[in-house]
Amino acid sequence: MSGWTTVTNFRELGGLATASGRRVRPGTLFRSGALHKLSRPEQQRLSALGVTEVFDLRSRDEAAQQPDRVPDGVAYRRVGALQMLDDPSDDPINLLDWDAFLRKTADEAGLVALETFQYGVYPEMARRPDAFRALVHVLLEQPGQPVLFHCTAGKDRTGLAAAIISRILGVPWQAVLADYLASAQILEPIIRSEMDAMRARTSDERVLALVQYMQSVTQAQLEAAFAQMETTFGSWDGFVRDGLDLSADDVAALQEALLTD
Repeated sequence: MSGWTTVTNFRELGGLATASGRRVRPGTLFRSGALHKLSRPEQQRLSALGVTEVFDLRSRDEAAQQPDRVPDGVAYRRVGALQMLDDPSDDPINLLDWDAFLRKTADEAGLVALETFQYGVYPEMARRPDAFRALVHVLLEQPGQPVLFHCTAGKDRTGLAAAIISRILGVPWQAVLADYLASAQILEPIIRSEMDAMRARTSDERVLALVQYMQSVTQAQLEAAFAQMETTFGSWDGFVRDGLDLSADDVAALQEALLTD
């Protein structure tokens, strides 16, 4: 959906085709980056889309530092998709503070910790899918009601959420992947700007490679998450059943509410 100027990567899943020939119902599943800059006109535009709930996948600190501007009458819920960011025992990383990031990379131990965290993001989200479980149950409890889910850039946590929902609805893998990878093109100017800014601050190739990975949107990342689902839960069906706590009847109800002929 074009024309949004105060929120990045705003689009919907509506129109994606399933293997059975049905399509995701337009106007029900929206995804985006953070809403902390959402202007009054775009708040009104969001309301006009009929969105009933905003589901925030960011960490507690991210949401506190850059709180969403949610239109009046729209419910707000936050469940972090990266639980380690909300757990003090995990030495949480501030994803919004590049100064802190660079300070941490100044010594080997700090850089290794950041590499371990970032290269493990997708498997970690798949291992501990509490946020995705909460999101799909919102969709189940409010059948057919328009919901917007988002993180900071709308590419990693949001991208995996969109992929999970699409798979539940029966969208074939290649279409799921194409929707996920669309974020790379949409965010390309922002990613390029971030990398240019980082190159002006450090010449450390290892640090720059890590930042490039953090900014990237690749097939390998999404595949790593789905591979971890199979490792942790035995199969995709096991992930749906045990990771997301959805029965076969629940899946059928979601498909009935969110698909159209």
